[in-house]
Amino acid sequence: MKTLMILGTHFVDENVISEYRKMKNTPGVDAVLAIDNTNPKIEFQSRVEDKIFFDTSVKCFFFDSKLHDEFQLHHFIENGEQNFKKNMYENGDYRFYYFRKYFPDYDYYWMIDYDVFCNAENYAGFLEKFADNRADLLIQGLAETKKSDEGFLKNLDWLYNDEDKIYQGLFAVVRLSARAIDFLYQKRLELGKIFRNSAAQFKQWVFCEVFVPTALINGGFICENLNEERVKFLPHIYLNDERFFLQPDNHLYHPVKSVKAEIEKMKKQYADLFFCFRKNFFIQLAENLNSISNFKNFPIHCDENFNSLVIDLSGNKGGGRQFAL
Repeated sequence: MKTLMILGTHFVDENVISEYRKMKNTPGVDAVLAIDNTNPKIEFQSRVEDKIFFDTSVKCFFFDSKLHDEFQLHHFIENGEQNFKKNMYENGDYRFYYFRKYFPDYDYYWMIDYDVFCNAENYAGFLEKFADNRADLLIQGLAETKKSDEGFLKNLDWLYNDEDKIYQGLFAVVRLSARAIDFLYQKRLELGKIFRNSAAQFKQWVFCEVFVPTALINGGFICENLNEERVKFLPHIYLNDERFFLQPDNHLYHPVKSVKAEIEKMKKQYADLFFCFRKNFFIQLAENLNSISNFKNFPIHCDENFNSLVIDLSGNKGGGRQFAL
């Protein structure tokens, strides 16, 4: 089985390249870094391009809204503009269609999100379990579900009725066969026309985590659940920024978080919280002081950064000086 491993991301840093390097160093597979380049961050001449990131040669695939339009895939419109970020989050299967066209000579395609961590030197131990697996879909958390009024299962009456079998799974780690990708792409194009022509008052485009398993299972494809012991969902894993692994177990962990990034995030949250407190404090203090008769001839206001109060002495015989409290 010829296999392509794809690491999907919307930014490039040491963590992402560390994970890509593990894929690249895995025997028997090819690896590509899929970069959402919607807001041009990295210059590229062609969709597929080799670049050097952090002393690593990386085979990159750049995709954006222009490519999305070329594939004639349905997209979200907000305030008259395409919401491409939402497209890529809720339509993770779209990336498979891109890769099927630009990398057509593979039997199976693994799509792995940037916040997944392989606890080993490479992906060989993880992939070993699936070496002889011929399933068209491997996905975590595969289970039957039903329409509801919550989240991505609401407003799907235009597509499913109450008797339909509906399934869902988690899209952080997914493997699709070439034939499954071809089938899903044609299905998406058909559903796009149905969706646009539907007269339903409330309708929602079907989320990838529902569309993919439902379409494939109901279409007679072989679909299997990833062994939960191989992909662990632990929402509070923090790694150092080199993603150094300890006691390798060949498992994938999702989602992982960078210690450095989380510290910076917390610093910003505390800074924002303190700014709001300081701003409200000085505004209230200025209002209280201005209400006191002794200060009415000398208006008080906050400076533009809300670091201090300013007394306006322009009404004083001494001139128009201002003093900060």
